[in-house]
Amino acid sequence: METRDFVWDFVQGNFDRLNSKLPGAGGIPFGSSLPFTASRYCDESRRQQVESFFQGRTATLSGGKRNLDNVLERIRLCAVRAEAVRPDLAAFLSAQ
Repeated sequence: METRDFVWDFVQGNFDRLNSKLPGAGGIPFGSSLPFTASRYCDESRRQQVESFFQGRTATLSGGKRNLDNVLERIRLCAVRAEAVRPDLAAFLSAQ
């Protein structure tokens, strides 16, 4: 988790520099893939932060909107799964 937050903080502080200096592949700018750096988050508040940060930055980049939509959906699904299993997991752990 510590490295996930480190990467997220780095990308937020350096998005423009990363996007302008690092080459993309196949005509797709590097910045359009940066939302994937946040794909391992698993809660609604972080999903909102990711959306807020990337929405304006990736909207005009080739593939950026689709990549952001995929990451946001991945975070949303993880959060829903985590909430669904939380009661059973808590019961199991308290019985140990």
